[in-house]
Amino acid sequence: DIVDVTTGSHVRVSGPHNVRASYRFDPRNGAFIWNNDNQHAYWGAGASADLVFALFSGHTDSERQHASLVHIFSWRGRFIAEVALDRGTIVLSVSPSGDRLYGMVEEPWPAIGVWPVPHELKQRWRR
Repeated sequence: DIVDVTTGSHVRVSGPHNVRASYRFDPRNGAFIWNNDNQHAYWGAGASADLVFALFSGHTDSERQHASLVHIFSWRGRFIAEVALDRGTIVLSVSPSGDRLYGMVEEPWPAIGVWPVPHELKQRWRR
């Protein structure tokens, strides 16, 4: 979901993949505890003035892998596209112009990966 913390406005998003939430509730401390088979959805997000880019995982804790799929949404919550990065990424950020994605990668060594956002995807949101 996209929530504006200053105004409280809320937009629900829906991407191309469902995930399974698996957790238990600990009444002693009122906490939700994720089970090992819980599937994580989004690990991080970045945004430009026009689009929201969310780093999708879909993995469980026991499968712990870095995410390599990016879901692109309009600020109104409409799913635009899914882009596959060429390697697993830990965090995601977006250039102010929205034409490049940046992510922390571990292979081949700890580094910052840079990927261009395909021009046709940037244009698709306007339709």
